[in-house]
Amino acid sequence: MKNQELSRRPLVSMAVAATSCATLLAAYEILLVHRLWALESGHVFFVVLSYYILTVPPVCLCALLARRLAIWSQSVHANHLALSVLIFCYVYFFLGMLVNIHILPHMTSPISVMGNVLYLSLSLLFARALYQALKSRFPWKWDLVLSTAIIMAVVFYMPPSALSPGTRDKIPTARDSRTQAPNVILILIDALRADHVSALGYHKLTTPNIDEYARKGASFERAYSQSDWTLPSVASVFTSLLPESHGVIKITDGLPYDKPILTETLKRHGYRTGIFSANHIVSRERGYARGADTIYRPENVPLRDRLGITNILNRLGLFQLVSHLPGLPEKQEVGNWQIEDDRLVLDRAHDFITASDDFPCFAYVHLISPHAPYEPPERDRKLFCPGCNEADYALSRKDFFRNSFTLEETEAMVNLYDAEIHYSDRIVGRFLERVLNSSRGRETVVIITSDHGESFNDHGPFSHGNNLYEEEIRVPWIIYYPQKIQPGTTIDIPVGTIDIYPTLLELSGVPGEERLQGVSLVRLMRGDPDDTETREPIIAQKDRSLYSLIDEKYKLIGLISSKPQFELFDLKSDRLEKQDIYENQDFAQKMRTKLELAIERAGKGKGKNIAVEMTDKQRDNLRALGYVQ
Repeated sequence: MKNQELSRRPLVSMAVAATSCATLLAAYEILLVHRLWALESGHVFFVVLSYYILTVPPVCLCALLARRLAIWSQSVHANHLALSVLIFCYVYFFLGMLVNIHILPHMTSPISVMGNVLYLSLSLLFARALYQALKSRFPWKWDLVLSTAIIMAVVFYMPPSALSPGTRDKIPTARDSRTQAPNVILILIDALRADHVSALGYHKLTTPNIDEYARKGASFERAYSQSDWTLPSVASVFTSLLPESHGVIKITDGLPYDKPILTETLKRHGYRTGIFSANHIVSRERGYARGADTIYRPENVPLRDRLGITNILNRLGLFQLVSHLPGLPEKQEVGNWQIEDDRLVLDRAHDFITASDDFPCFAYVHLISPHAPYEPPERDRKLFCPGCNEADYALSRKDFFRNSFTLEETEAMVNLYDAEIHYSDRIVGRFLERVLNSSRGRETVVIITSDHGESFNDHGPFSHGNNLYEEEIRVPWIIYYPQKIQPGTTIDIPVGTIDIYPTLLELSGVPGEERLQGVSLVRLMRGDPDDTETREPIIAQKDRSLYSLIDEKYKLIGLISSKPQFELFDLKSDRLEKQDIYENQDFAQKMRTKLELAIERAGKGKGKNIAVEMTDKQRDNLRALGYVQ
């Protein structure tokens, strides 16, 4: 009986040690690589279970074989050898996961071969040192300390953000210190229409976290983007120019190289600058890297390829071994790159913002989740669309651009859209909580806005990029900066996202630029009286033919062509734009003249645009968003 207990004890010890190592690896991947808050509970369970099933049995087997060989050779340190082999297996696996997946190129390349030899040697050195230490009952021998220090240096030298796929740029240090200037975080949530934000009157609680920042800061209840889709709208944010001036109209247009952009201006005045975008339109190829210390755009990699353990299995062609395990997301959710990319973007932006206290930083964070197709995480879907199924997902994925839907289909898509807004609000809330609780979080300007809205058959087709009605160009604009903005400030005067650039310059203490077409809104937020008679109306544009002009009460939409057509709406009494009053108002012609003069004036200062040649992969990425056919 006693012999049987002795024979079982090493097996139990090895199993406990292996399970402990597997738990540490899983915890490292969940907490540091993916952030616990960024993974659904099912994903967490899948990661842990995968490590247990795929590492504990083979590692224990190797350790027990080593022990058996030691006993066969009459060694008195058989158990020490077995434990050293077990630890070696996990160190070798851990370093291999970090180095091969995230640093080295293809495994057959000479660099990869050399790298694998180096980390194999390091793992053997560590195992040998551990074995010698266990034999002598004195664990802190110099070789154990040295090898442990090297391994820890490898782990901690590589920041968690470097473990996410995408562009890896080292963050250079700004030349001039401006430690008194605030950090600036500009969060743009793609396709978020203003009337689906609960802080702006929506009847569903879609944005509880954003609502809180609206209560603590200022909200512009009549903010408009300068276009009805991402490309020209974001260009207006970065240039503070109308689309007619910056010239970014077609999918092949890049930012004008003769017009300074927001990142360049802030960089010249001592800011660290970073761009983190899940939308592939905001890219290096289109000129957004100018003035940016780092620009990050995740690749469309499914979740299973981002988890270290399953990434290795995929590379070996063995993923099917675990594809049936509980907790692994269904194929549809794994493939929802928008949800995953938003997590990665916020993760990288957090690391950038908190990397240094020596210089203020500007971070542009572009999230994509509310954009079609609508495939929210289960947690959010259950709140807003508990009865939705695969057929409803398919509507937004494949049939979204058809002309008509039933009332039930429309309701399902609106509910899924609201669920994705709720998801975006959830992760933005957690991101801002972590950033604002950091050492310089109090000195931070936060702006939350969007590039356009979304149509659900309000005035024609679904989606966006169709017209200039309220549902497509009215967006939220919330700004939080307790040092200079009174809590609960609301502004009901029309403003444009073109005004973000000059507003941020004034709040940051950076001198303004005369060439900007937007204006700073700091006076409005301070409650200073505003002369609405002299304030310029808001201009929005679709392509080079459809324009709108918005003043305090009225909105004119005009098709400027050989056969011009115009519509006029009283937004005070008709916010849904159902009653065209163009033919009934004497001042309609004055508004038309004002619009035509504004277009002519903007066209005179047109920039010289970059011509963008897209690769097949870039076209596929934009096709997934409906931008190209």
